[in-house]
Amino acid sequence: MPETGRETAGPLFLWQIFWPFWVDDAVAVCVAQLGPADMASCLLLSFLISFSVLYPFYRRREKRSRTVRETESYTGHTKKTECVVPGNARKKEDAGIRENVIWILKLFLSAASVSVFLNLSFRLPVIREFFFRDSGAAGTLFHMPLYMQIIVMGIASPLEEELLFRGMMFNRLRVILPFFPAAIVSAAFFGFVHRGMAQILFAGVLGFLLAVIYERFRKLWPVFVFHCGANLASVALEASGGISDSAGIYICLLVCSGAGIFLGLREFMKQNRRPCEEE
Repeated sequence: MPETGRETAGPLFLWQIFWPFWVDDAVAVCVAQLGPADMASCLLLSFLISFSVLYPFYRRREKRSRTVRETESYTGHTKKTECVVPGNARKKEDAGIRENVIWILKLFLSAASVSVFLNLSFRLPVIREFFFRDSGAAGTLFHMPLYMQIIVMGIASPLEEELLFRGMMFNRLRVILPFFPAAIVSAAFFGFVHRGMAQILFAGVLGFLLAVIYERFRKLWPVFVFHCGANLASVALEASGGISDSAGIYICLLVCSGAGIFLGLREFMKQNRRPCEEE
């Protein structure tokens, strides 16, 4: 990715990467001191305020980056053309809306499959004791009322974390790094901010997948949908009382979630093709 605007690989680059996290921490401290007493409301308010403060900076950077990419496209004689059939614009628009809705649903279900598969894999007898000695911060979050778990963990947290980790951190790492190093660094950082071995591994794997999705679409909504699906699946598993003692149900869920991952990957590869190649 070419450098855009004032973003450079110089001494200020670390500042450009980490200042959103310092703002987020400052908001969290202020809300903890001045906000509501219960943890659920405090977290929700902190997430929403951080997103509201940081999102305009993300939008400004995206507009600047888009302008630079369009300029380079023209000057480099690599202007992309859309495959539009004359007279079919409205038909294509209606079909595009339906395809987007279906794609969002598939993205959500794929994320749920990843979440279920990882949760079940970590609970295998061979590794259960090692990974689940300490549930970390997530353990306290699951003590919130179910409706607050859905709002905080399923919606507010993905919204704020995707803006921070993919929209701002990963975006800036791509200025100086190829995709895989940038994805690994951002995923590792995303994992280590979650406490507990299981959460670190879960968030690390999820962070890498989210970086892949963001790299493809360069928008927040696909990674937000994927993150929501993963978190809500974890909430549903925990709300159901964990994993059933029945080995048959356990194996069935593991196989079904694995199949969901395979189908989701195949669908992502289809989406990854250029529009002209699909015509």
